[in-house]
Amino acid sequence: QLVHSGSEISLNQLTRYCAQDATLAVRLYERFMSQIQASPQLAALYQHIVMPTCLLLATVERQPVPLDVEYISSVDRELGETISLLEAEMAEMVGLETAPNFRSHKVLVDILYKRLGLKILRVTDHGAPSTAKPVLMELRTLSPWVEKLLEHKRYSKLRSAYTTRWLKILGKEPRAYFAEYRQIGTDTGRLSGDFQQVPRVVEGEPNIRNAVAAPPGMTLL
Repeated sequence: QLVHSGSEISLNQLTRYCAQDATLAVRLYERFMSQIQASPQLAALYQHIVMPTCLLLATVERQPVPLDVEYISSVDRELGETISLLEAEMAEMVGLETAPNFRSHKVLVDILYKRLGLKILRVTDHGAPSTAKPVLMELRTLSPWVEKLLEHKRYSKLRSAYTTRWLKILGKEPRAYFAEYRQIGTDTGRLSGDFQQVPRVVEGEPNIRNAVAAPPGMTLL
């Protein structure tokens, strides 16, 4: 994740890295180009789609993403408070004085299959009762506690994957955020990147997408 301009790295280190990067790129080019040229369809794909897109994405990555740090901090606090309230409620529902780590597989197995007595629907490769999301989706109709757990997981993911992670990257002193986009990062071939998976707006939940805000006098497209 590139979060600086390179000024924090010594010139000698930066020069050595760039030289190695260029050398390896040339070696890979020589190795794979003959394979590409052997297939006209593959060569056309490479020439007309892959390379132009690569150059376009490189241009996009050089532009910092305008993140609203104050908004992100506010949402992060809101998510933290919501998660804490959920954990207290979940602990009370199963007779626990304090909230354990609800992200722990061992804790979930104890609560789901011992305290609540729910039926074990599937097991892991190691033979332990499964607490995977598909299993929880089947168990949600059998216990209101499972519904709370799914809600807890949803809010925790929003916080860890977005607000907390962005704030950690930006640091105490706000800096430009340079997003990374992976042209060949998925099995299906679609583009993936830092903002490709930002969740849709759900009623009652903070709008994570509002964290990307155009500077004054500009419009975000």
